[in-house]
Parts: sequence; C-alpha cells; structure tokens
Amino acid sequence: MVWSAIRSTLDVIYPPDCPICETPLDREAESSPRFVCADCLGRIERFEPPWCETCGVPTREGIDLCSRCGHASMPFVKARAVGPYDDVLARLIQLYKFQGERALARDLARTLSERVIAEGMDADVDAVTFVPMTKRAVRDRGFNHGQRLARELGVAIGRPVVPALAKTRETRPQVELPERERLANLQGAFAPHQPLPWTAMLLIDDVFTTGATLRECSRALLDGGVERVVVATLARTAEDA
Repeated sequence: MVWSAIRSTLDVIYPPDCPICETPLDREAESSPRFVCADCLGRIERFEPPWCETCGVPTREGIDLCSRCGHASMPFVKARAVGPYDDVLARLIQLYKFQGERALARDLARTLSERVIAEGMDADVDAVTFVPMTKRAVRDRGFNHGQRLARELGVAIGRPVVPALAKTRETRPQVELPERERLANLQGAFAPHQPLPWTAMLLIDDVFTTGATLRECSRALLDGGVERVVVATLARTAEDA
C-alpha cells in the first residue's frame, strides 16, 4: 500500500517514460523501479581491457601504463570508469546533473556498481565518499549530485557513505580551463573532515576528464589519514579516453 502510494507520486513527478527513447516504463512489474529502460541501459558503451592499470584509460595491447601515469605518481591506487562520455551515458549524466532528474541517481549508481564490483573495488574499501561542493554550489544546482549518487552506490555495494571531504573555497569551473591550469585552480580547495578512521576509501565522481579534481580529493583523503584511495566514475571524456 505504502509503495503503491509512493510509486503513484513518483509517476506524477517523473513521468513513467524512458528519458532517452521515451518508451513507457512498466514500474508495476518492478519491486525497485527503474527510470531508464533496460534497452537504453544496455546501449551504454562499456570500457574493456586493455586499459592503464592506474587510471583506467584505454590503452593498446601490451601497454600497462598510459603516458601520464608512466611519468607521474598518482595519489589514488587505481581509477575505473564505466565508459566514454558519449551517447546514452553522456545524456543521462546531463539530465541528472544539469536538468535536475534526481531519480536517475539510482540507475546511474547501479550501472557504476557493476564496474566497481567487477573490479573488486567494493571488497577493497571500508567506505564510499564523493567530491564535495561548496554550499553556494549546492544551492545553485539545487542538490549535491555526487552525494546522491554515492548514497545509491553505497546501497548497491553494501558500504557506508561518508562526507569525508569539504570544499574550502569557490573555484572556477574546470571546463573553462586548460589542463595546465586545472590543478592550480584546485590546489588547496579540498580538506578532510579529520580524523578519517578508514583505511581504504572509494572516491566517486560523475566524469573523469584530466583527473585534476580526483587527484586533489585523493590527496586530501590521504592527508586525513586514509591509506588507500580508489576512484570510480561513470564516464571519461574523449580527451582522456
């Protein structure tokens, strides 16, 4: 009875059609409803090996490390993404992040959990955390997209979700900056909520571009006492993939 009422309310707020292909969704047949049809979820392009052992960017056969990871030490142990920021996956992220389709967090988290579990990252960590936003940024967007995605992922993989980091100052949008300026833009912008009592943490984000944000957040987690950080994102942009 309660679930029926909730579902009816959701169907009013989020019309029961797939946001990609507009196929009607049969939520009556599902105990845990989806907001994207199975066909569209199946159309998401997934990365497959070979990839860089550290950052997960696709490589040629026989190449263990990409040129970036081969010349610089990364603060995270490894990073993995579901697939390239393209087509269905890119559209779902845009709808979720920029158009306020918050219900998509569950389907996106389930998709991300498949990669996390396949890589054994769920078994390797004590807790999940996310890239923080300033209060102003949350207010402007209307919600913290990373936190909501992390909460759903935590449920999917059975790990607690904690706000381990704070963003201490406003920064320019990374998309506006060339790669050489992105690290400088974020330097010192993240701080751990000390003390951090976890040995290993899974840090998540929606898109891995140059990795500047995830590197700075990983460093902050290590500064807070975490020993190992692994990273999982929904997508990687074309410049790195």
